Amino acid sequence: MSRALFERLDGRGRIFLVVLALLCLAIAVGNLAFEPDSAFYVPTYIVSLLGKYLTYALLALSVDLVWGYCGVLSLGHGAFFALGGYAMGMYLMRQIGSRGVYGHPELPDFMVFLNWQELPWFWYGFDMFWFACLMVVVAPVDGARCEPQALFEFLVPRMAHFMLPRYIRVVDELPKTPTAKVRKHVLREQGVTEATWDREDAGIRVTRDGVSR
Repeated sequence: MSRALFERLDGRGRIFLVVLALLCLAIAVGNLAFEPDSAFYVPTYIVSLLGKYLTYALLALSVDLVWGYCGVLSLGHGAFFALGGYAMGMYLMRQIGSRGVYGHPELPDFMVFLNWQELPWFWYGFDMFWFACLMVVVAPVDGARCEPQALFEFLVPRMAHFMLPRYIRVVDELPKTPTAKVRKHVLREQGVTEATWDREDAGIRVTRDGVSR
């Protein structure tokens, strides 16, 4: 498999791998073959730090290859991991309680700082560990439909007026290349179709002062 991947690399990719291998070899030689007072000596902590960086890079590349083959699918899995991390983070924030900077028994510190008066409904239950663990593994239902106007209404209180989209089109699948990357030029060529929702046609006006219907 390694040979097959190497053969698919272009000239620049092969040069990069060779330089990386030589750099790793030079670091190892600098740590083992030279005395600490030498200008070519590489401290042990530098070797350990670079080893951690390479390990994390290898892990990230492995996940990308296995789950997405260097495509958008891996970003989707990354989003699921991020949502799980946020879910556990919400649980940890709730556990701080009155021990926080502001000493509020229910609201996390950042909510008190932003002058929130009550806990949002989607934070309910995150004071229980079993509920947080359940939210970590929950995934959206396959086949669920997203209504464009409902999505727009969801975005209104969460985005600045100039960021609200005018056009929304829901598709079953994005056009992709054989390596699972989105063919953005195809989407641009399709443009606004009959299936595209237009907020102007829906009678919604967005101005600096807010959204009017």
